[in-house]
Amino acid sequence: MAQEPAVPVSDAEARRLTGAVRESVEQVRSAVLVLTERVRAAYRRRVWVALGYPSWGAYAAGELEVSRSTAYRLLDLAAAAEAIEDVAERDAEEVLHVLAEEIGAAAPRNYSRAAGTR
Repeated sequence: MAQEPAVPVSDAEARRLTGAVRESVEQVRSAVLVLTERVRAAYRRRVWVALGYPSWGAYAAGELEVSRSTAYRLLDLAAAAEAIEDVAERDAEEVLHVLAEEIGAAAPRNYSRAAGTR
């Protein structure tokens, strides 16, 4: 991208533009999540077979109008997203387990008495 001369911008305009960029970034994130979920579902259910294509790549070229290499990149992206989800879920479960152990060790055994109720 060629360096363009700086155009003076007010603080308000800079914040407006930044907000618009931030909103677009969020839209892209959301779209990528939806795309990866749909790609995983289509691949797992072997939609290309039902539609008469010999492969995922042929299906993607014919139905999605993307190249074979892009079709397989989409699968890679979907696999990466799934791996991230699995790690995040596992890590969250591990954190909850550790917290539960820590809380259990520090908390009184009779919660109703500790709360002042019977």
